[in-house]
Amino acid sequence: MNDWVPASRRTLRYIGVASLLWVVGVTTGLVSQRINDVNDIVSDVTLLVMVIVSVAVAGWSAMQCQSGSLLRRGWLLTTLGLGVAFASVAYMVVRTWVSPQYLFNGAAPGVTAGFAIGGFGYAVGGFSVGRKGGRRAPFFQAMVLAAAVYAVMMGALLAPGPTMPFSVGPRDVAAAWRLAIDCGLLLFPAAYATLAQLRLPNGHRARGWMWASAGALVLAMGDVGAPLADLGDQQFYPVMLWCLGVILIAASASLTADFERAERGLDRGRVRRLRAEPRAEVH
Repeated sequence: MNDWVPASRRTLRYIGVASLLWVVGVTTGLVSQRINDVNDIVSDVTLLVMVIVSVAVAGWSAMQCQSGSLLRRGWLLTTLGLGVAFASVAYMVVRTWVSPQYLFNGAAPGVTAGFAIGGFGYAVGGFSVGRKGGRRAPFFQAMVLAAAVYAVMMGALLAPGPTMPFSVGPRDVAAAWRLAIDCGLLLFPAAYATLAQLRLPNGHRARGWMWASAGALVLAMGDVGAPLADLGDQQFYPVMLWCLGVILIAASASLTADFERAERGLDRGRVRRLRAEPRAEVH
């Protein structure tokens, strides 16, 4: 039997709409000349709408998972983390509208708290995957991968190039903690879930965790760039990456919902077939 489950129209539509909003937001943000000009406001509003749509998709997708399962709880926590980070970013954006002298700071504690909550949700959902006897190999493989990515990202953060002086500031410390969340709570469990899922009969589910892993990598890239950009309008560059990471995470959640709904539909089909089959007569 072919176990390939295609992405639903809902998932494809979400990816299309979110990507379009992201492109519009990024384009208007890049052509903006100053804070709070027309392009800057359009960019802020468009990206905020994109995140709202993504949080809604992630939350709805979490509710499609089996009630009481760790997968459902994990995605609900991830949705909560996205919501906390969004609230913190939205507050700072509105502050810049009211007071142009206010400087947007991507290292704000609220954003970091959102990352941590979402990362814990990743871990809960990711480590629920796999049989007990077959978890050791993917666990250590994912651990090595996450540690290697962390080392590379930390190197890019602390020594970005020969023309930049080596120094560690407050935002670098926040970025180091954020990278630990990205690699330890996001990439590590997502990579583990991908490798563990591929060993199971329903290996097609690994496609969703691959998107989750890609989202973790993009978020880490944004966290590396945040301390290297000046506060204020230049913080837009890491925001671009964070928003792209949110799209990938919500797409992963939507794919998970596709798999859950497809399997429940298959089970219902089997029940209907069994009921339709004539019972053997007892002699």
